[in-house]
Amino acid sequence: MPNNEIVEVKRLPGMSRGSSHDHGFNDEIQTLSRIRYMHIVRLLGFYSNHETNLLVYEYMPNESLGEILHGKKGGHLHWDTRLLLKLQRDFAICIPLILHRDVKSNNILLDFDFEAQVADFGPAKFLQDSEIGLRVYDLVTK
Repeated sequence: MPNNEIVEVKRLPGMSRGSSHDHGFNDEIQTLSRIRYMHIVRLLGFYSNHETNLLVYEYMPNESLGEILHGKKGGHLHWDTRLLLKLQRDFAICIPLILHRDVKSNNILLDFDFEAQVADFGPAKFLQDSEIGLRVYDLVTK
């Protein structure tokens, strides 16, 4: 980055010839460019060509919640910290009109202060006002 800021880069495969599948690249850009919230990872930029797609995010130094709970050093979080991270995650995924569709511990990144930042909005869906009252089953199967 121009100001020597440390960032994270997520690499997705590019679109192969004749394919229209971009592995959620455009959906993630569309979703994250429309929302700003303190517990949602910030998209700083992107790059795309026929071979690769890159998403540039703010740096999360403390890995994912999944790595902390289930990785080599797994399970070393106090219960009060776990509860706080759960509440932060819940606030982030309850933003009106967004259905994340892939909430899991590996998609919860931890910032410098060990605060939860929800990531991976490729499969997310923006809901229309008229869809809010639909049953969850209807939303998941669309």
